[in-house]
Amino acid sequence: MEPRHKALARVLRAVLEPFHPGLFRPPFQWQADDSLPPDLSPPYVIVQTHLQGMPTKKWSTQAWRKVLQGIRRLLPAQQLVVLDPAGQPLQRDADLLLDTLSFVQALRVTEGASFLLSVDSWTKYPAAWMRIPQVIIVPDQTPDYPQLTDEQVRLRVDQVIESDIRFAEQGYTILLIGHEGHDEVAGTMGEAPEAIILVETPEDVDRLEIADTSKLAYLTQTTLSVDDTAEIVAVLRRRFPAIQVPRSDRRANSCRSPAA
Repeated sequence: MEPRHKALARVLRAVLEPFHPGLFRPPFQWQADDSLPPDLSPPYVIVQTHLQGMPTKKWSTQAWRKVLQGIRRLLPAQQLVVLDPAGQPLQRDADLLLDTLSFVQALRVTEGASFLLSVDSWTKYPAAWMRIPQVIIVPDQTPDYPQLTDEQVRLRVDQVIESDIRFAEQGYTILLIGHEGHDEVAGTMGEAPEAIILVETPEDVDRLEIADTSKLAYLTQTTLSVDDTAEIVAVLRRRFPAIQVPRSDRRANSCRSPAA
C-alpha cells in the first residue's frame, strides 16, 4: 500500500472510531483452545525471533541475547517474553518462552504487549493495529545480517521505548520533526496520537501553542539528516529552552543493515 493510502486510512480511522467504538476492534468469540498462557503476566514485552527458518530472517543467538539484556535494563518491571517455535536457546535469557502457541494464541499475546521487537513478520500488523510501540528488524538480501550489530538494534529499541512509552506515559507533548504521509511518521503518531504533534517547518514551530512547556520533547524522523532538521531544532530550542530529547535524538521503528 502506498504511504499516502496508509495515511488516509489512519485519518479515516481517527475520524470514525470515536463515533463507532467497536468498528475497528470487533468482539471475538475465543475458543477454549485460544486461551492465554497461564504464566503470562502483564505488563510484558514481546521479542519475536527467528532462530530457524528463512536465511534472510535469521540472526545470531548471541546477538539476540545481548538485545534481550538491553531490553531488561530498559524495562525491568515488565515480563520479557520470547515468541519463537525455535527459541529454546534463548529460554534462560527471557522470563517466558512461548514456543508451542497456536496462531490465534500468538495473536492474542501480541495484542496485549506493551512493546514489540521482531524480525519482519506478521506480528507487526496486529501491533500496528493496536498502536503498540515496536521495532522491526528489516531483513536484507545478505544472510544472517553480517553488518547489523546488536548495539544498533539496542539503540533503536532504547529510542522507541523512551519516546513512545516513557515520554507519553509521563504526560509529555512530543513534537515530531518529519514529513506528513511518511510511513515512519504515520506509525509514530499512531502510537500516541493524543501526545504527538507533527512539525515540518520552522514556521510550524512559531505557530505552536503548548499548554505545559515544562513537559515538552522532540523527536526526528530517522530518514532526515542532522542538517535537514538543524533549523527546526534551533527554533525549537530558542522558543522552548527546556525542551527535552531522548538520549539520542535519532528515532526509528525499523532497523536495517547499512549498505556495504
